Amino acid sequence: MKNLKFPLIAVFITALFTIAFIGCKKDSLTPSVTSDAKGGGGAPGAPVTAPYTNISFNPNPGVVGQPFTATVSLDPVADCGYVELDQAQDILTGDPAPMAAVAAGTATWVNVASVTLPGTLPLTYTYTPTVAGQVGYRAHYEPRGGQCGYTGRPAVAVDATIGGDCTEGLSPQLAGAVPLSTDAKGTTWQFTVVFHLNTCTNGFVGKLQGGLISGSTVVSASPLGYTTSSTAKSNVLTWSNVSDGDYTVTYTVHLAPGQDIPITGAWSFKYPGGQYGYTDRVLFSF
Repeated sequence: MKNLKFPLIAVFITALFTIAFIGCKKDSLTPSVTSDAKGGGGAPGAPVTAPYTNISFNPNPGVVGQPFTATVSLDPVADCGYVELDQAQDILTGDPAPMAAVAAGTATWVNVASVTLPGTLPLTYTYTPTVAGQVGYRAHYEPRGGQCGYTGRPAVAVDATIGGDCTEGLSPQLAGAVPLSTDAKGTTWQFTVVFHLNTCTNGFVGKLQGGLISGSTVVSASPLGYTTSSTAKSNVLTWSNVSDGDYTVTYTVHLAPGQDIPITGAWSFKYPGGQYGYTDRVLFSF
């Protein structure tokens, strides 16, 4: 019997070691399960940022005694929710007032136009100013409920300028320059140029026409109703039978670095018996 003790003990120890080894090996092969709170691109159907809200004016600046229009647009255009345009008005008289008067407590925001989407956009409000000065406008987008698919309630507030006298003529304004991409030869830019046309009390109706530099590609233009044609050196846009207002062109073009590069040609407005123009070329440098 004494001779059997050692083998039995050895077998017992070997069995314990084998069990322990198998247990450890099993644990090491068990995958760990974790939760990623970030979730990559987000859950399907999750809300996205509400569209950008913009206010524009026509004419800009406004003129006493002439119709003045404030316009609200969304980018991108939403198919649900609610858009509202407010005007700052004096608490006692109800007259249009600047934004500073709202902050001072002597004026308040009054809703002057609204639309429930899907509905007609852009949203507009027109009145005829009787005095010169600043008039506050505020616009905001409301997703209106949790089923609209947007998060946030973007708003914008700005003062419109109403001038006492009218400045007659046509003038260009570079309203935006956004670099899109760059390569060894230069940068592709997206430009927005606004042509301000004001015939004052004349009410002239005619043709607004001008060109962008060669190689440009029109992204959008407003108002609608324009035509385009290309020449060897420019891309020509034409609005026919138009009058006072802002005419906006957004386009892309690839430019090499330089100083005072012309990005438009000269524009003109021709009406029966006369003409405004030609404007100076719009210049850009980078």
